[in-house]
Amino acid sequence: MIEDIVATDPSLRTRAVSDLIESALALGRLATSESTLEARYVNSTSFYEDTHDVLRSLRSSSETTLASEGNRYGALAIAALLLTILLSFGLLAALCLTRKAYAHDLDHLKARALAIDPST
Repeated sequence: MIEDIVATDPSLRTRAVSDLIESALALGRLATSESTLEARYVNSTSFYEDTHDVLRSLRSSSETTLASEGNRYGALAIAALLLTILLSFGLLAALCLTRKAYAHDLDHLKARALAIDPST
C-alpha cells in the first residue's frame, strides 16, 4: 500500500520512506515464514523505528510548509490591510474635495442670487 502511494506521488520518495518500505517487506516475509520470535521482534522494532522516522520527517516538512504558507498569507493580509487603509484615505480625500467644491459652488450661487435680487 505504501509503495502504491509513493508511486502516485513521487515527492514522497525519501530515504525514510524507502527504509520503511524495506522494513515492511522484511516484516511481511518474516510473518509468512517460520521464523523465530527474536527475529520477528528485531524486524518489528526496526519497522517501528522506520515508521517513527517517516512520521518525524513528514512532520518537519509539514511544519516547514505551514510556516512558509503562514508567512505568505501574513504578507498578503498586511498588503490587503494597507490597500484598504490607502483606499479609505483616498475616499476621505475625495469626500473632502467634493464637499469643498460643493461649498464653493454654493457660495457662488448665493452671490449670484444676491446680485440678482438682494431682498431675497
